[in-house]
Amino acid sequence: MVDDITLIANPQEVTDYNITVNLTATVRDGYGDLVADGMPVIFNTDFGILGDLNPVNTNIGQAANTLDSNIEGVAQVTACADNLTTATTTVIFNQLNLEDLWYYPFNNPDFEGWRVDDPPPGTYIEAKPLPYYMCPTSTPPGEIGFNGNFDVNLYGVWRLKEDYAIPYLPNKVYRARYRIRTDQPEQSKVPMIRMRWNNIRFHGATSQHVDKGSNAPITTGWTDYYSYFLPPDLSGLPPTESGLILNFDLVDFSDVQSGSLFVDEVEVQRFSEPARSVATNVLTHENADDFSYWDGENIPNTFGICTFGSDSNGLYLESGVAPTPPTGMEGLPDYGSWYLPTNTSPILYETGRLYRAVFTLKVPNPTTQQTLAKVRLRLQNGMSDWSNVYEIIPLGPTAYYDHMPSVTGTDYSVFMECPRYLYPSGEEWKNKITVAFDLVDGKSSEYGRAYLTKVDIEYYDIP
Repeated sequence: MVDDITLIANPQEVTDYNITVNLTATVRDGYGDLVADGMPVIFNTDFGILGDLNPVNTNIGQAANTLDSNIEGVAQVTACADNLTTATTTVIFNQLNLEDLWYYPFNNPDFEGWRVDDPPPGTYIEAKPLPYYMCPTSTPPGEIGFNGNFDVNLYGVWRLKEDYAIPYLPNKVYRARYRIRTDQPEQSKVPMIRMRWNNIRFHGATSQHVDKGSNAPITTGWTDYYSYFLPPDLSGLPPTESGLILNFDLVDFSDVQSGSLFVDEVEVQRFSEPARSVATNVLTHENADDFSYWDGENIPNTFGICTFGSDSNGLYLESGVAPTPPTGMEGLPDYGSWYLPTNTSPILYETGRLYRAVFTLKVPNPTTQQTLAKVRLRLQNGMSDWSNVYEIIPLGPTAYYDHMPSVTGTDYSVFMECPRYLYPSGEEWKNKITVAFDLVDGKSSEYGRAYLTKVDIEYYDIP
């Protein structure tokens, strides 16, 4: 007769998607001896998946099973023998290793490491194609913000000081939560918000955009917005260059938009890059048939032209040695784009999802890895009022370039939560998932061809 059963899980905390938990139940009789072979042991769990759902017979007094989970949570596992005696153990699945890094309540923005970026508010910038003013700031107690109630083009930046940069670790996703409100009562007129990440030396950056419309903040309460960043490879840089900077921008180059924006807290977390094996894939484009749904684009009235085309390697964009913008636009870069249009995208955003667009880029030779111009990768909705723009930025042919696309191919991941607002029946096209691949060349030292060889769009549950 069974008198005692013990249950051991190894490991008891899972911090990697590739780890399987081994369960071992040891069964003893009333004399303390191991029971005979062949006694059935029933395993149960309230979370995760058991390797064997049927009773497992003992061998030398022990019964073995396994437990796996593709999502985070806590499992209570039991093992029962002889229908009488039960042992219990707890297994924690913490594959993402979610860490709380920083919290900014803006009781004292300067002391917390935030400042208004240069040039000072009110400065007039004679820029092309549109001049603008640096936006005046507004700092109610416990908040930072901008006063955008002017009928001129405005741009403003609050940013984290370099001395307060967030340490970079490879293979980590960074997430910043911004709590935002506006004084503009009409969402259709709220200025664009950009929540940006970049490393100190600007090798890589990402920017969560929220434009006017139903996803914009409101006047009657605070809205949480999240900006995600999986940086490119910065592991060869010192901390004084790889450290990460937060930015909060107001962008208003529209006659329609005006209004102030305020942030009363920012929270920063970091977690391990989630395994792609546990993501749900919704789209893969990697061959000529797939890319036939894409369109190429230049904007020749404003920018110089980057050549776009396709061959057996995929879609490509290419720039020459010197930018050639049109007359009157001197100083602006060459530009080219490939994008998946709304009318050919087959997929819609779904609520509660963290989306990941994985772009595989490569260059034709090692020299181009050092001379390639800036690459932008975009993930957005059909309405273009919700997007994340990821930038891979060269610093010159003699500078660090391990973050740039390689000859063998480099993956870059753009993470973005589903839009806060999903449009109703009759406007579903606004919820389409679209992606784009851009080349922006503004320097004579930048030239060469970049290939887009594959795009995967996947999603996870939001951590």
